[in-house]
Amino acid sequence: MDDYLIQSLVAVLVLGVFAIEVYLLKRKGKKITLKQTALNFSLGIFDRFVGLFLVGATFIVFDRMVELRFIATMPKGVLSFLVTFFALDLMWYVWHRASHRVSIVWGIHLVHHQSTEFNLSVNFALSSIGFLTRVLFYGTLILFGCPVEYLITSIYISTVYAYFLHTDLLHDFKYINKLFVVPAHHKVHHGSNEEYLDKNYGQVFIIWDRLFGTFEPYKAKAIYGLTTSVEELGVDDLFNVQVFWWRKLYMNFKRYGLLTGIKLLFVGPEKQLDDHYMKPFKFKP
Repeated sequence: MDDYLIQSLVAVLVLGVFAIEVYLLKRKGKKITLKQTALNFSLGIFDRFVGLFLVGATFIVFDRMVELRFIATMPKGVLSFLVTFFALDLMWYVWHRASHRVSIVWGIHLVHHQSTEFNLSVNFALSSIGFLTRVLFYGTLILFGCPVEYLITSIYISTVYAYFLHTDLLHDFKYINKLFVVPAHHKVHHGSNEEYLDKNYGQVFIIWDRLFGTFEPYKAKAIYGLTTSVEELGVDDLFNVQVFWWRKLYMNFKRYGLLTGIKLLFVGPEKQLDDHYMKPFKFKP
């Protein structure tokens, strides 16, 4: 099936489910505002607009990876699909953890965490730069023998699964939560509570967090968003929410010099020296 058709069908499905969620959230009296929802969706529209020009590049990158592979492509079958799916999820864990612990990568990922509300619209709050970097990162699996079609199928399955983790309507699933990520786990990940920071990076399987010491069960009510909200910083618009962190990293070079500026690209966000330059760009009429 054509990739654009698949994306269109997925878009119709997820928007339909979101409309149902909004109705149920309103009935339950849970918070969902037009301003935050509009920001999440505007980020998603911008991401998909840029993505239209990158889909073709994805297949070019994957084809190039096939030519450069270190290991012959695995023979088709259930086993090779399962290996690809598990490998992809592990790669996601590694990339996701780096996205929180390395400032230059956090600049890509933080737009997904800016929402102070937790509903399916958060899925759309993505950076278009993230799409390209994930393609390059996931593509390395092709170098080690994962079939391209299995990798692409695994990406779609993982993405759809993760979509349903971003909701306050669902919580825990008693019999699968030792193996799979459930909404309760992902609420922890989106929480800015001190005990929840940098926890539960898994997308489909929670086993990576349990193995590598980043698992945290849901206990206290999660406070969603960044530790300092984008509204407090004055960057709660489509443009500034995507660039304010990059501006801060750039200003580090001007304020602290080349060596310190480079160092601050690779430390955790909490180790930045100050928040002085995390300000919005203001446009004069």
